[in-house]
Amino acid sequence: NAIPMTERGIITGFKHFCLNDQEENRHGVATFATEQACREIFFKAFEGALADGAGLGVMTSYNRIGLTASPAHKGAQIEILRNEWGFKGINITDSSKDAADYVLTAECITSGTDLFLSDTGRTSQLSNLVIKERDGNILKWMKTANEHFYYAHSRSVLINGLEDRAYTFDVVNFDDKGNRSLAQELSVTPFGNNWLLSHTERSVANAVMDGNDARINMTKSTMEMTATQFRYYNEAGEKVEYEKILVPEENEMVLPNAKKGKRFEFRSAYKPEKGMDIVWTPNWSKSPDALAYALPTNTWDVTVTKDQEFSTFTVDKIFDGVVSSSNRWHSSRTAAIAKNVKVIAIDSKVEAGKEYTITSLEFFLNTSSSKTYHWIREVYLYIGDKPFNPDVEDPVATYGDYTYKMTFNQNDIVQSMNLRASKAGRYMALVFTNSYNTSGYIDLWELVPYGYIASEAE
Repeated sequence: NAIPMTERGIITGFKHFCLNDQEENRHGVATFATEQACREIFFKAFEGALADGAGLGVMTSYNRIGLTASPAHKGAQIEILRNEWGFKGINITDSSKDAADYVLTAECITSGTDLFLSDTGRTSQLSNLVIKERDGNILKWMKTANEHFYYAHSRSVLINGLEDRAYTFDVVNFDDKGNRSLAQELSVTPFGNNWLLSHTERSVANAVMDGNDARINMTKSTMEMTATQFRYYNEAGEKVEYEKILVPEENEMVLPNAKKGKRFEFRSAYKPEKGMDIVWTPNWSKSPDALAYALPTNTWDVTVTKDQEFSTFTVDKIFDGVVSSSNRWHSSRTAAIAKNVKVIAIDSKVEAGKEYTITSLEFFLNTSSSKTYHWIREVYLYIGDKPFNPDVEDPVATYGDYTYKMTFNQNDIVQSMNLRASKAGRYMALVFTNSYNTSGYIDLWELVPYGYIASEAE
């Protein structure tokens, strides 16, 4: 399959076409085969590479096909290769100076051969045929060979003498009577798409709603990047191409009046160090996640490990929307169980197909500036399609692979668990281990999950 190489401007050459059945004494050897054998056996690999695989080059073989030299065999080089398989690239002989006695110039050029390898004498022969002999048929086939060169080279990186900048052309068309169309302006950048393959696009670090706007955090700009632009859906459902761009020194963009829960797109422009114009990536990249928003937790069910609630500080307080000392969850203060592992099990109660994809969780701790009261140390997050039992003896071993694990610091009042890879599921579990508090206490004032519904993101 030559498609990936062709897309990167590489002319791939497949050899030797065809019936190259031996390496010793192969010059001029006559190879006989039925058409059925050729099509079912010997042509299959070439057909895949040149018809389906988009190869742009082929080399003929030294042997004869029957009694006809391979590069002069019209049935193979024209009827099958070009007419049946649609090959439009360059057809070159093997080193023809070693085969001058049976690889004849005029026969080959009129049978689909475009180039003679390592044999400059063929050029003189063709010149004599066209200029001295005034052979119009040879001239026609030489023009055809040029068309094959232009086709292949225009799709490659072999264009020489062009500066790395945009060029503008006026393109006109003619009908069979010679009538000329109005000119259409076409701008192209030589090397643009191929050159861009060596450059890396930014990626999305975080994308979350902030009121009616979306706040996008991107990774740093990459080599020779000049700008990044965005397009997104606004609240009215219209696709907007935002006029403001992100310059290399910046990594945060605010998209005004964005529609929550929708994916956005971005692309960047690059300028070669000694180039004259910028080149925009031709395709827009789609954000891996949609614009996340604070999920509506007021209808969610939340339970905690048995006896791990102190006084009125019950676990349901983490979803009440209030950050205060009166509205919080505090684990048990009973010495016998205070140091045990604590699990919060959550059921979002959504219907199938509407599960939330979780991108991050925001933990609100004791608002006191003293780190003495920030007790959460290690938290394991699990997301799945089945309920989690908060009362299992060893939840980390029982639940299997966790979605994310985070170690908290004792300095920040608000701490975010940003998932490296978002995950969807109706159920969640938070497993708290190794409290900073010597008695094993956990104190959580509010929990805000962020995410979106994947089925509604496009």
